[in-house]
Amino acid sequence: MALDLKFGTIVQSNDAVILRIPDGTGDYDAIDNPGGWVKELDAPVAGQPKVSNLDGLTTFLYLDVVYTDSSNETTTYNTVDLYASFGPFTDRTDLVFDIDPSMLISTVNGQAQGTDEDRLLDGWYNITYTFTDTSLTYADSIVSTDIFVDGVIRTKVYTSLKNVIYANEFERFNIDFKEWKDILYPQYYYSMFVGMLAEVSIARKVEVLSILKSLETLLNQVSI
Repeated sequence: MALDLKFGTIVQSNDAVILRIPDGTGDYDAIDNPGGWVKELDAPVAGQPKVSNLDGLTTFLYLDVVYTDSSNETTTYNTVDLYASFGPFTDRTDLVFDIDPSMLISTVNGQAQGTDEDRLLDGWYNITYTFTDTSLTYADSIVSTDIFVDGVIRTKVYTSLKNVIYANEFERFNIDFKEWKDILYPQYYYSMFVGMLAEVSIARKVEVLSILKSLETLLNQVSI
């Protein structure tokens, strides 16, 4: 049996600066998880690596990211050498990778998506996780997944809701359009945002990005 890489649950940080990508491959078990990492204290298993076998010389972990924005424009980023960025690794629990915009560098112009303090750009991220061994001791393994990042627009939607004025007397508003606009628009934005998240799946990628584009247009004046 060979290593069978899996992702853990990928999450964006509350401030939308970090995309945390954990390894979810699990521990080797001949019956229940024959594609897992061999535990460090266990005896070697032929053809099956331990995390400590990763050395950045012949055995590597890589991450490749392709980003699609709300206009359906894609950006391919340089491969991230996870050993160089996060190694060395001594245990499976070390395989948690915090990716920030400074690590996402365009293959076209060499520009990073941002600094390590900037928010990740909203949009669709296709992520490919690869184990490779140039010495051919272990078989290569590759897995891909998609995640929708919404930190910027989420912050703007909640900022607009937070700024809604409160009143318990209808008379306060009279027929002042601005008063009603300041109350109703944020609720409209929130409804669109919730609807967008409800559509998140690879089959609904176009629809999700279309809603994101509309929200970005409507909320382009909201500072965060």
